[in-house]
This record gives sequence, structure tokens and C-alpha cells, in this order.
Amino acid sequence: MNVIEIFAKAFETRDIEEFLNLAFPTEWKGLAARIIESGVEFDSKLCDWAPRWSKIPPTVRNGKTEFETTVKSCMFRVHDCLHQLWGLPIPSSELNEDDFYEYKRAQMCGEVAVLTLTEFDYSNYWYKRGNDELKNLLWNRNALPLLYGPLLGKSTLQIAQRMDSLLHKKIHPRWVREMKEATEFVEDYVPMLEDDRTNINHNWKLMKRDNWLPVGAPNSRYNPNLDGLELTQWMINDFFHLMDTDSKVDEPLRDFNRNRRAGIVLPSGWNGAV
Repeated sequence: MNVIEIFAKAFETRDIEEFLNLAFPTEWKGLAARIIESGVEFDSKLCDWAPRWSKIPPTVRNGKTEFETTVKSCMFRVHDCLHQLWGLPIPSSELNEDDFYEYKRAQMCGEVAVLTLTEFDYSNYWYKRGNDELKNLLWNRNALPLLYGPLLGKSTLQIAQRMDSLLHKKIHPRWVREMKEATEFVEDYVPMLEDDRTNINHNWKLMKRDNWLPVGAPNSRYNPNLDGLELTQWMINDFFHLMDTDSKVDEPLRDFNRNRRAGIVLPSGWNGAV
């Protein structure tokens, strides 16, 4: 299949295994297997969403052409799939301030890590293999001009550290202010992260209101004592560790996690990432 056919088929499917097989780079087969083993599935319709606590919505991001809509939507779904690698810490029954801090930190570090992986590593993979239309679409997302410009030669971990500074801490050095694409990249993603913070705060209030816990959800795997930047770095390092794992899916594990997640219903009024 050519790239148009690959993305079109990935856009239409609601089967998580088929989507990952189509949309993920060949080097990411181990990552795909670990995501499948998490038990996550696509919902058949748009739904509220929380990393590793719910199904993934088949989000549609509109573009100027049908192909742009397809590519943007698939990239958004790839972003959501990658969140399944780390998930969220399970709060204590008290739902106290420490729980909230760990919950919010996990989401925001996950956003920086997944954004880095999607906009730089994933985009670059398809940029090198795409047709002219796909190359133009990816280049105009503003990350690749950075990758082939001021971030040339930087590792993914180093880029994630830069993203933490630019998007999370909102520090904008001269090289960003003097580069049109860098400025536009920051202007695109800082509001997105601010929306995430607003949704996180809103959803936590709902959890407190209903005394709601994600009973049956898989817990996060990282040490809760990591600070923000340390956690972002851990996620990036873990991504590359998981890339080297076996591509074979442990099907009993997948079924177990799928069943344990099936009973999770988010509180009414939840703001999802749609």
C-alpha cells in the first residue's frame, strides 16, 4: 500500500491492532504489542477519555483536504495510543492533595513526552517515506523545521527536555523568538497544554464530588517520587526500552486487562481529550 492507502485504512478502522499495524513505524512493533496488552480498545463513537482508564475515542481533526483530515486524525489517535504505555497513578481513597499532584503531574509529563515522540520521531519517520503531499503536511506542523534546524542532532531525550522548558515552563529563548516556525509551534501547543490543565482540574473535582476511583484500572509503572522533568525523561527512556521488546502479544494478558477495564465508567461531566 502507498501512504494514502495506509492512512485511509488506519483512519477507517476501529480495531486497535489493525490501527497500530498500519499507523506505527516498523521499528515500533514492540511498542504496539505492549499497548495491545494494556487492554485498550477504540470506542465505536466519540467518547470521554482518560489515559489508560477508558477506551480511545476515534477523534477526527479537520483539515483543508480529505487527506489532511485523515493524517491529522491518525496522528491524534497515535498520540492517545502512546499514553497507554504509562497511564495514570491510582489515587488513594482519600483523593487528597498529594494524589492530585501525582495525577496532574503524570498527565502533563505524559503530554510533553507523547507530543515529543509524535511530532518529532513519528512525523520524521513518515516524512522520510511519504509523498510530496504528506511531506508538506508534516512540515507545516512546525516541528520538523526545528528538527532539521536548531534541534538538528539532538536526541529525542534532549528534545523532550527542550519541550519541557518551552511548553511546560514557557521559557522562550532567542532562538525560538527569532524563528517563525518555532514561534508558531509554541503558539500551537502552549494553549493545548493549558486546555489539558483546565480539563485535569475539572475532572479531579468530579472525582472528588463522586468519591470516584478507577477500580480495576492498571496502575502506572513509575516511581511517584520522580519530579516533573525526571518523569518526562523516564517516559522517553522507557519508550526506547519498550521499542526493543518482543513484538508478540501476550493474548491472555490482553484479555485480562481488557476485562478489568470494561467496568470503568468515568464520572458524568468528564472532559475528554476530544
